[in-house]
Amino acid sequence: MKKQIGVFMSGENNTESILDETIKNRTFKILSYDMKKEILKCISKGGVSFVELSREVPGFVGDMWIRNKKNHIYWSNISEQAAQILYDLEMNDVIKKTPCTELIYVMDGGYLPLPLVKSNRTYKKPHWLPVTWNLVK
Repeated sequence: MKKQIGVFMSGENNTESILDETIKNRTFKILSYDMKKEILKCISKGGVSFVELSREVPGFVGDMWIRNKKNHIYWSNISEQAAQILYDLEMNDVIKKTPCTELIYVMDGGYLPLPLVKSNRTYKKPHWLPVTWNLVK
């Protein structure tokens, strides 16, 4: 069984906690570089997809996926550390995600093989909501 971390999800456990207690108290091992700095550097270009982050930020790729409570899937294959950094940056109004066309992902070289989110409703089955990341101005 994999676990959910707030809106950051791994596997099929549908617990709706804001932030899983086991993650809230965890200290992430700092790699030989600052992943947060690399993520911000990449996002500062504006309109950055998860494909770009996966390609440009070492250690970004992992086995987690990000979704919201409406079963909108933002992306998959994200490391736990990258998911936590994105969550922290978004909760502190440093970055924001903006819905975008799936064509941005196709042009960047990736997509999720899921039906697309067509409206802001709760879906029974996972639907992909492509987003890009920007700095909050």
